[in-house]
Amino acid sequence: MILINNHYSYEQGSQLGSGGQGVVRLAKDIINQKEVAIKLYTETELQAIERSLNENNAFHDVDGEREITILKLLQDRKRADFPTYLDDGWYGEPERSRYVVMDIFPKGASLEGVIQQRERRMSQEETLTIIKKVAESIHYLHTQGVEPIIHRDIKAGNVWLVSENGNTILYDFSTV
Repeated sequence: MILINNHYSYEQGSQLGSGGQGVVRLAKDIINQKEVAIKLYTETELQAIERSLNENNAFHDVDGEREITILKLLQDRKRADFPTYLDDGWYGEPERSRYVVMDIFPKGASLEGVIQQRERRMSQEETLTIIKKVAESIHYLHTQGVEPIIHRDIKAGNVWLVSENGNTILYDFSTV
């Protein structure tokens, strides 16, 4: 499938991951000839509102709007420990759904994947380094402005370990 908006065109590729609110796919920005990640929200706005009401008014990001707003805010601050927002738009007919485009993460793996594939336990030093970097990201979210950003889904599967420099990227802001 090719997604087209006023500025860019994206050709979807293989699936990179999935979660409760959508699917992340490898895609190609046809105009700039660049690989990107594209998150396709699988619920329409009406479905998300209906689900939210059926679950005792629990918070749900209606069509990714809040996640996209947070990604744009973090992009403005030029933070390397969060995903890089590139674009967003709508897809599908007649019930339209949202998508957001982000840079492909640098070479590395999710913390969850690293833990599952390791033959030995992480050293205390490795563990403390990762905890410190994730804690710094959370601290920034909580103190970055007038209203704190509360992630609500901190887990190994939402922490990307950058293999080139040992940094971390905290991602999946769909429950913020």
